Amino acid sequence: MKGLLLLLITWLLIVGCSDTADEAKYCWEFQIRVMTTIHGSVEKTSSVFGNETICDLTEEDANEVREKMYNVSASTQGGNRVTIVTEVIGIKKVSDEEFAIQDYIKNNGIKVISQSDFKEKGCTDVAQNEYVRLSAGIYMQVVDRGEPRSEIKNGDLISVEFSEYEIPGGKMSLSNAGDGEPDVFEYKCTEKTISGVFTSGKMLSTYDKMVPTAWLMSLEYVGGNSRVRLIIPSSFGHVSARSKRRPYFYDLKFSF
Repeated sequence: MKGLLLLLITWLLIVGCSDTADEAKYCWEFQIRVMTTIHGSVEKTSSVFGNETICDLTEEDANEVREKMYNVSASTQGGNRVTIVTEVIGIKKVSDEEFAIQDYIKNNGIKVISQSDFKEKGCTDVAQNEYVRLSAGIYMQVVDRGEPRSEIKNGDLISVEFSEYEIPGGKMSLSNAGDGEPDVFEYKCTEKTISGVFTSGKMLSTYDKMVPTAWLMSLEYVGGNSRVRLIIPSSFGHVSARSKRRPYFYDLKFSF
């Protein structure tokens, strides 16, 4: 798979100099299947699936990448012939919001790691600018895990110092950092749901009382006096983010 990606990068550099530069470019998600067949006395076939997102491609470029990803190789192992077929079985244009997030990740030199790598390492490497991709396209960097703690209980009050930045553009849109007056919200949980309600602060006065869902999700990974950075799709943000379909970047410091 790594060798295939190196070939794609080389090809994309060539494409970048072509006369398609003025056409609309997007991010495209490719669903890839690598199928291995062992031709022995009993034929055995297994498949591995993966997704790759490549940006700055026109529709024509994306179709050409799809064709170039197709590859068949053959070898011999243990006296049996082995055939490996790599092909794209699905392709879709990424939404404008997803494009903005991927562009932000690229422009800020962010290295995305998988959840399995994050669990194995137990952290994100801040020096390498690593972020783990959580469910539904949320990206999180744990800057400081904070103090060991027991589970947050229903009704607990959590203070947060934050800075909010717009995506795209990276312009700061709201912050209480350095004010000495953190926002405060009440943590609410039942057997099936969790939520947060602001009781004071700039988020409450600027947007509404509901805490962005992604903020609450990040609390699963940290303790008191912790710090995380988040890239949040609009559906996991505040009411304004959802209505405008705008993603945001946050730098958060939790105290509880």
